Amino acid sequence: TFISTLVASAIEVAYLHMLANHVLPWEPVLFSLSTLVWLLLMNYIRLGHFYFVHRLIHPWKTTAIPDLGEILYKHVHSLHHKSYNPTTFSGISMHPVESFLYYTVMCVPALFGCHPIIPMLYKPDATPAALCGTDGFGEP
Repeated sequence: TFISTLVASAIEVAYLHMLANHVLPWEPVLFSLSTLVWLLLMNYIRLGHFYFVHRLIHPWKTTAIPDLGEILYKHVHSLHHKSYNPTTFSGISMHPVESFLYYTVMCVPALFGCHPIIPMLYKPDATPAALCGTDGFGEP
C-alpha cells in the first residue's frame, strides 16, 4: 500500500513537472465543455483502463505469441493475490510495476491536453475504486 501511494505520487509529480516545462499541452480554461466531458467519462475511462491493465497482467492462454501475461502474473500480479485475508487495503497492495500500470489512468486525459485538474482528479478516483473493489466481500 505504501509503495502504491509512492508510485501514484511519482506519476503525479512527473505530470506536473511536464506541465511546468511545457512538455504536454493543456487546456487553460477550467469551465469548458472539454472539462465537463472528461469529468463525466472519468468512471468509464478508469474502468476500461483497469480492465485492459488487469487482462495484461493475467495469463493470456495463447500459443500464437509469447504469453507476457503469464510472466507478469508470476513476477508482478501474484503479489496482489497473496492477500489471503482480503481487506480494503488489499486493493492497493500491489507490486510497484502493477501500481505504475494501474495509476497510468491519470495519463489518459493528460495525453489529450485537458485541463490539469482532470488528471489530478483521476488519482483520487482510482485509489478508492481499488480499495472498495477488493474489500473481501463479493457483490450480490
